[in-house]
Amino acid sequence: MFAGRFGTAWSWEGPERLRNVYFVYLLELRALLKAAPYLKNEIFYTGNEEEDAETRKAVDELLEEIRSFSDHFDESEMFTGVESHARELREEFRSHFVNISSIMDCVECDKCRLWGKVQTHGMGTALKILFSDLPHSHYKQDHSKFQLT
Repeated sequence: MFAGRFGTAWSWEGPERLRNVYFVYLLELRALLKAAPYLKNEIFYTGNEEEDAETRKAVDELLEEIRSFSDHFDESEMFTGVESHARELREEFRSHFVNISSIMDCVECDKCRLWGKVQTHGMGTALKILFSDLPHSHYKQDHSKFQLT
């Protein structure tokens, strides 16, 4: 299945798809690393103390694994150059992302719409985390009050 989806046997788009998957993987890893202090202090409550402890342990192990990975995405490399062009590019990027989210509302299959919305929302959250401390960010926030909802 991997060779079929990401190779060139069925489609010339395979290598491009693989690059896109890897890009998203690195982007998500970087967002988790930036949110690590928040996640480290978060209280996970499931209603079951054993599950709470397992969740805490799993999150801590995930964060340690992410810290050991050395080749993270560098969001400071995005939207660079002349500030007016960079600002326009950031806004265009944000606008396209909002459009993708609204397009997901038009998908007829409930299951596909749900998964598309979950993925889009997850990527949007990662982007907000990544861009929150960049100069002139649309998502600028005080990191002493960093919170996820």
